[in-house]
This record gives sequence, structure tokens and C-alpha cells, in this order.
Amino acid sequence: INRNRGLMTGARFEYPILGTYVNSESDTDHSPEQNLGVGLAYAYNESVGSTQSGTVGAGIKASHLTFDTGYKYEGWSFQGAGMLTRTMEGAKLTNWGYNAQIGKFLVPKKFEVATRASGTVFSNATANQYEYAGALNYFISGHGIKLQTDYGILLNNRGLNLNDHRIRTQMQVIF
Repeated sequence: INRNRGLMTGARFEYPILGTYVNSESDTDHSPEQNLGVGLAYAYNESVGSTQSGTVGAGIKASHLTFDTGYKYEGWSFQGAGMLTRTMEGAKLTNWGYNAQIGKFLVPKKFEVATRASGTVFSNATANQYEYAGALNYFISGHGIKLQTDYGILLNNRGLNLNDHRIRTQMQVIF
């Protein structure tokens, strides 16, 4: 049952600056030419459906903005994004965040090493949260089937000033 009766509208625009950039994390095609693209998205949420990290309460009107860029060439990849959320009522919060990943295929189209960083900065008393990770990715069938293992350190995890270490292995299957 969907109890969220608020309307959410949004739009995303992408522009390939070099080549035929496809928005995804890794260069699974081992691109022979440089590919660079940017994207911009905006969404207005008339009534947020649930609490977001304890800062944006359910039922609050909010705007969300993202800007991202990506680059791929000969097995190298970079993807980065900045995000902003602004509430339109109540405490008038402005939260922002970022994420970035750089990767390199050591075995073209099959085995990649990558590193990631992300963070969320809150405009209220909630502790800012950050994550840094290194990953090993084995692509069985492009992004459709892949095995991933990563190690990450999560700073101020769950907004409770807890620092956690995480080792994760997962299989991704997209159909």
C-alpha cells in the first residue's frame, strides 16, 4: 500500500561532451575513444514519504538537485556527483552530499579495481556522514552480472558518531 499521496515531479538532462558517454560506473566496453558527459537533475517532492537520515521529516515539501559528471577511456572510469536537498517548510534545512568513484580494469572488461568516497553534510545537529572504500569487481556479463567485494570505513555511521569497518561481497544480477 502506498500511503504517500504527495506528488513528486522531476527532470534529468544529460549532455555528452566527448564521444558517446553512457551514464554508468565502469568502462565495461574498454572505450577506445574518450567519453565525457555531464548531467543535471531536479525533483520537487510535495510530501516526502519517510524520514531521510533523521533530518527531513515525512510529509515535508522538499527540492532535490543533483549535478554529475563521468569519464571513460581504455578501461579507466570516473564518476562524480554533488547533491542538494532543501526543505520548503518547517526547519528549512539544506543538506548536501557528494560521491565519487574512480576505477581501472586490470583485465579488460572482466576485472576492475576501484576506490570510492562519499559524504553527507547536514545543516542541523545530525553528525555528518562519510564513507571511503576500495573495491574489486569481477564482471561476468557487463553490469548485468557481476561479483563485487569491497572494504569500507564509515565515519559517523547512522548519524551516531560511530565509525564502522565493513567488508561486503555481493552478486549483482540485472534482468
